[in-house]
Amino acid sequence: MPELSRKQRKALVVIAVTAGVYVSFKYFLPLFLPFAAAYLTALILRPTAAWLERRLQFRLFGRRFSVPIGMIGACASYGAPGCRPLLRRPPPV
Repeated sequence: MPELSRKQRKALVVIAVTAGVYVSFKYFLPLFLPFAAAYLTALILRPTAAWLERRLQFRLFGRRFSVPIGMIGACASYGAPGCRPLLRRPPPV
C-alpha cells in the first residue's frame, strides 16, 4: 500500500470519525436514550422520595415502620382495586 500523505491521513480520520458518529447516532442512540431518560428522572425524583420516606415513618410497639412509596402511588392512581374504598369520599351530611 502506498504511503499516505498528511492531508490524505487527515481526510481519512475525518471520514472515519464522521462514519462513527453517524453509526452511533443511527443505531446506538435509540438504545441509550430510554436509559438516560430514566436515570435523569430518578436523579430528579430522588430528593422527593427521600423526603417522603423520612416523613412516612411511624413507631408501633417500639419498632419503626415505613409506608412503601409505591403503595401511595398505587392508591393515588385510583386504579388499585384494594385502594378504592380508601379513596371514596364520605357522603355529605
